[in-house]
Amino acid sequence: MSEAVQKLLEERYYLDTENTWSDIATRVGGIYPPISRYIEEMYFIPSTPTLMNGNTGGKRKGTLSSCFIMDLEDSISGIADAIKETMLVTKAAGGVGHTYSNLRASGETIKSINRPSSGPLPFMRMFNSVLDGVSQGGARKGAGMAQFDIYHGDTIEAILAKSKENHNLDRLNISLRIDDEFYTNLKHNPDSLFFCNSVTDNNTHWTVNYNNKELTYKDLWDLIIDSAWKTGDPGIFNSDIAFRQCTTTNLDKHVASNPCAEYTGIPYSSCNLGSLNATKFVKADGTFDWSLFQQVTRLATRFLDKIIDVNDYPIEKIADTTRKIRPIGLGCFGIAHALYMMKIPYNSEEGLEFFNTLSYTLTMTALDESISMAEETEAYPAFDYDLFVKANERFFDQLTVEVKDVYLADLKKYGIRNSSLTSFAPNGTISFIAGMLSGGIEPVYALAYSRKIEKENKTYEIVYIVDPIFEE
Repeated sequence: MSEAVQKLLEERYYLDTENTWSDIATRVGGIYPPISRYIEEMYFIPSTPTLMNGNTGGKRKGTLSSCFIMDLEDSISGIADAIKETMLVTKAAGGVGHTYSNLRASGETIKSINRPSSGPLPFMRMFNSVLDGVSQGGARKGAGMAQFDIYHGDTIEAILAKSKENHNLDRLNISLRIDDEFYTNLKHNPDSLFFCNSVTDNNTHWTVNYNNKELTYKDLWDLIIDSAWKTGDPGIFNSDIAFRQCTTTNLDKHVASNPCAEYTGIPYSSCNLGSLNATKFVKADGTFDWSLFQQVTRLATRFLDKIIDVNDYPIEKIADTTRKIRPIGLGCFGIAHALYMMKIPYNSEEGLEFFNTLSYTLTMTALDESISMAEETEAYPAFDYDLFVKANERFFDQLTVEVKDVYLADLKKYGIRNSSLTSFAPNGTISFIAGMLSGGIEPVYALAYSRKIEKENKTYEIVYIVDPIFEE
């Protein structure tokens, strides 16, 4: 283990009685002992909140979940409640996602005081200040997602928010909620005028003006692309796809995401994450060990499910929703380095086929194990057979008719333990811990580079890294 990784573990993860990775693996693996050796050998690594707060015997408090989706009501008391909840979740080591377009646009009337609203942007800055001031579990700055409906009256302000000097939104990712209708118009009617909708009156619409010009769908799309190229924001959240593929809309119709959007779900739900290290499954002859990969996937699925029962939730409403739907997020990292080891180019057809096989195997193995857990105990309380099958039909349709019928029969009979199963997170820190490997599904960033590790008071330590396979 490198000096930089050891230093990071000392600063963020070790309890006062720990000084090795083996100590962490033993402690965290104690949540579900069969996984312990695979954590120690870094076949599987839970996410940062679990590594920090898992099984500490009261020595450290905080959630074991990474991802939280919250609610934001269009009222002063609702905003104040959301700020308080954000502080509690961030203090517990979680990242928070809100949909800010629930708030009326600037210029829309607030009837109680008969004055125009200031719009969502000032409140986004307030939330950013909270995330900047409250550290995640005392170890790193907070993180937030600011989703914004593209038809909202302040959509231009959201698109250009980070293009402005001193924008004070560095703790928020901004993503536009874009539906199928927008893309249909962009494709077939790109030169038609784009209209915004009122938050308080669905019958009120107006065109979008920018630089004294009414914008078409193509104009708006070009503005989005230009801003994303310049600043990295806004991102895109395909709201209709997210809704269609959500298994819990029987509880709430609003589907949003956490800060990095690796988890999508309903308000007041949370998800705990963990990822398999793809490089560990590459054998000496350069082939991938699919049997071992499935074996560890099954154990990791049970480990992540177990976390739901032992977790320390920052708000009781989050605990209640999470236990009703029991979502987990199992992913992978080190995939680009695994491709190096197998001598497969990342951007090749063979590389794409490997990605497809890896993600599908991960998902279906986790799904199969989750059905087995439901048979042993019970399905997640909010399980709805028709909804679950419809949301996941893209996976079931790839099976043979005979195998699909078996899965559907088991689902009908037993249900499933978890409403969601897989999630490819960025995995920046845990891939660094595992030997400075590539994060998530990303390609290798560079063969030699500097990494900024955040410290307290907006200071950073610069660590210089040489790619491990390149160095070898």
